[in-house]
Amino acid sequence: MCSSCAGGSAASDPLLTEIEGLAFVPAGQISLAIAGRGSATLEVPNALLVDMYESTRGEWRAFRRARAALVASELSELVDGWDDASADWPASGMNQIEAAEFARWRGMRLPTAGEWLYFASGPQRFAFPWGSTDQRSIANTLELGLDRPAAVGTFEAGRSPQQIYDLLGNVAEWTADAAPSRDVLPGDTRVSAMGGSFRNRSRPIVDERQVEGQNEVHARTLARESRADDIGVRCCVDASSYLGERLLALRPDAAARARLVAVGRRWGRRALPVLEGLAARPGAPSALMALLEGARR
Repeated sequence: MCSSCAGGSAASDPLLTEIEGLAFVPAGQISLAIAGRGSATLEVPNALLVDMYESTRGEWRAFRRARAALVASELSELVDGWDDASADWPASGMNQIEAAEFARWRGMRLPTAGEWLYFASGPQRFAFPWGSTDQRSIANTLELGLDRPAAVGTFEAGRSPQQIYDLLGNVAEWTADAAPSRDVLPGDTRVSAMGGSFRNRSRPIVDERQVEGQNEVHARTLARESRADDIGVRCCVDASSYLGERLLALRPDAAARARLVAVGRRWGRRALPVLEGLAARPGAPSALMALLEGARR
């Protein structure tokens, strides 16, 4: 179990810090016209909690310490070679199998490609995570010329309406399956890395111009065993199950309660169906009630 899974009573509890780093994404669906494949409906049947930031090198070092036997020597050597000053850069170099194991260690999972597209483009089907028009210098793409990852959360103006950062550029992100594409056929075992990286030019997350030979979504379809120094990971989890289990372990003092209220305010009224459903259960924890108070404001 990851260090952030342990309960506690102080405002410094790592579980509280983890909750502060999660965005709330309500259930929903979007329909897309997929080049060469026709119309497809991508459904997110349950509300999700999604990492606001790509998983960092510091987090992967903690995983490496806790699960050294599960980390391949190739990745282990890479992690050990990271400069301490780059601890807040997005981790990269893991394959999709290792990314999924990291997510399980956290009690989370990789998003499906459909879920990733949903929270990256939103129910409005924005072309870019921040809106409908391309803008320069608000994402770490090739045009920026940085030629390396940037610290997660650097580009405030490039975040999504749910305050999820770096969905375009910085590093691409492993998903659990393959994004819809003319190249993906039934039985294909490959998966997708979504959103491009600092090595890719800025382009729409979803591009509905059905141009022959052009991919519909911003994705790389790869074997699960593939590695690249510009592919990382972002985790997600079912909101109801995560909150129903984890909040029982949190005993907030006044300072922690204020922070939970602030998280609830950030999640907003779209989180009320989940929070009110959990609050109706017998013995609802005080941490949940603090989130609910914030969401109602």
